Amino acid sequence: MIPSIMEFTFVSSVTPSAFLVAIRVKIAVSTPVNFCCSPAKIIVPVTNTGNRDGEEVVQVYLKKQEDAEGPAKTLRAFKRVQIPAGKTVNVELELTPKQLEWWDAQTNTMRTIAGNFDIMVGGNSKDAELQVKTLTLQ
Repeated sequence: MIPSIMEFTFVSSVTPSAFLVAIRVKIAVSTPVNFCCSPAKIIVPVTNTGNRDGEEVVQVYLKKQEDAEGPAKTLRAFKRVQIPAGKTVNVELELTPKQLEWWDAQTNTMRTIAGNFDIMVGGNSKDAELQVKTLTLQ
């Protein structure tokens, strides 16, 4: 795999407070998911460890575990949140069946495929900073 030249990070402002917001993730994913009908719900507690109010963009990436030839991760959802200094905000995101689609080489189409996926959540796309949880689609 070729490493990324530039990691995807969204900085909401140039004030020092933007850099004091830290994501501490304890992902709660509704699993298993019946992909024909129901979205995967993700709850991410985000804590502002700084002494100023700040913002964070919570990013959700997806990778199919059994797909060795597919992408290392794909951005599937994100949400910008305001977090008061010293507080924790529960960020709720959903992955719809459309957002759970993956390339199917047998049919040459994008479609929702049963299997195990890594849900990766963080404030940027750097692998070392992403928290990972397994989502099973049935």
